[in-house]
Amino acid sequence: VMGVLIRSVAQKRAMYEQAMRLADAGDTGSAYALFAQLGNYRDAASQTERLIEQDVLLPCRAAEKGDTVTFGRYEQDNNPGNGPEPIDWIVLDKVDGKLLLLSSACLAGKPYNAESFAPVTWETCSLRAWLGGEFFDSAFSEREREAVASVINRNDDHSTVGTPGGKDTEDRVFLLSESDAVIYLNNDYDQDTIGRAMASDYAVANGLQTDEDGLCSWWLRSPGMYEYIAQFVDQQGK
Repeated sequence: VMGVLIRSVAQKRAMYEQAMRLADAGDTGSAYALFAQLGNYRDAASQTERLIEQDVLLPCRAAEKGDTVTFGRYEQDNNPGNGPEPIDWIVLDKVDGKLLLLSSACLAGKPYNAESFAPVTWETCSLRAWLGGEFFDSAFSEREREAVASVINRNDDHSTVGTPGGKDTEDRVFLLSESDAVIYLNNDYDQDTIGRAMASDYAVANGLQTDEDGLCSWWLRSPGMYEYIAQFVDQQGK
C-alpha cells in the first residue's frame, strides 16, 4: 500500500510540474487538462482558475458531447460568504464547434410564468425574461457573455393537442423544448444520467421542492395541455 501511495504522489508531482511547464510555454489547453485531473493537489485548482481567467472558453475548447464543463458562476452552496460557485454544464451536443450546454443541477426555483392561469408562451413568460436578464447578467462575466451565442429557437405547438407554442424567439440562455427532450432524453440511460437533476442547496433554501433524494423537476419551454402551463421533465428524468 505504501508503495502505491508513494508512486501516486510522485505521479501527481510529475503531472503538476509538466502542467506548469506547458502553461509557461503557452500551451494552456494541455496545461488546463492536467491541472483539472489533479483536483485538490497543491494549488492545481487555483492554477486552473488562473488559466480560465486568461481564456474563459478554455474548459469548453476540447469538450465533446457527453463531457461536463464549467462556465460562469452562481450561488449554489447557500453560503454567500464564500462567493458564487462555478456552474457545471453537461455538453448535450457539439455542432460546428459550438456546444449546447445544460446545467448539471437545478440552480433556482422559478415559476414558468409569474401570473397564474394566464395564457402564455415561451416568448412572453417571466422565466424567459429572468434567464435572459438577471441570470445571464449575474452568472457570467462580460467576457463570458460575449462568448455565449445567440440562437433562433423554434417554439412548436404541443405535439398532441396543439396548444400554441408562440413565435420563434432569439435567445442566449433558454430551456429545452419538447422535441429537444425527445432527442436528448430518448432512453433510460439518458433519462437517468441527464434527465434526473439534483437541486442546489441555494435553490432548495429558496423554495425549490425536491424528493427525498434531492431530485427536482425542471421546465421545458414548450406548451402544456393548456395555454397557461408548460411541459417539464420529472424527477425520474422523463
